[in-house]
Amino acid sequence: MSNITKRELELLKIIWRKGESTTREILEEEEENKNISYIAIKSMLDLMIKKEILKRRKIGPTYLYTANIDKKQIIIDRFKTEIGSLVDGMIVPLFKFMAKEYDLTQEEIEKLRKIIDDIKE
Repeated sequence: MSNITKRELELLKIIWRKGESTTREILEEEEENKNISYIAIKSMLDLMIKKEILKRRKIGPTYLYTANIDKKQIIIDRFKTEIGSLVDGMIVPLFKFMAKEYDLTQEEIEKLRKIIDDIKE
């Protein structure tokens, strides 16, 4: 699923946040950020259906859209393609940077330790 465009990801985030949504509901969320038409949103949603990013069901004249892919899977795919190519397999410096940059809590550090311990087993 790494072929999802930035724009499609923005629409997908709205649907993940709101749940099942109509084109109009998605447009209302989008209008806060950009000047975009109903037709443009509808066209993008139709393309996302063809790409199997979304699914839809019809109630009367209205389509309701839902995500057809898991948010966690998108994060993993994006990480592998974008971040993975940047660090070129140098995972330790990446995690060291992230730990310092994001000021991890003690609880988060313990969770990471547990993940590492689980991998060792």
